[in-house]
Amino acid sequence: MSFDAVTSIIEAEKAADASVSDAQTEARRLIAEADNLGRAAVESEKRRAEKEKAEMVSRTDALVAKANEDSAEEVRKSLEALRSIASGKIDLAAKIVAERITKD
Repeated sequence: MSFDAVTSIIEAEKAADASVSDAQTEARRLIAEADNLGRAAVESEKRRAEKEKAEMVSRTDALVAKANEDSAEEVRKSLEALRSIASGKIDLAAKIVAERITKD
């Protein structure tokens, strides 16, 4: 084999090694970039989910507060009705007692 042929082969091997090295470097860069993009996407989704969770908690709190207000109003109305009934029965009981006292 001639010296020129050997030199060409050596140069080709060096070029191939450089291409492999460049490809490996580019592959590592692409993997790191994809990893960073993936992490950014996960963080973005996490922030979106946290925001959605906060909104759901807020809506739920509002619904609970409204339900509590409605329940309190129902209890207040029931209490007033019971007081009215009790007041009427007290008047009736007083009348019955007074009649019994006056009969004797």
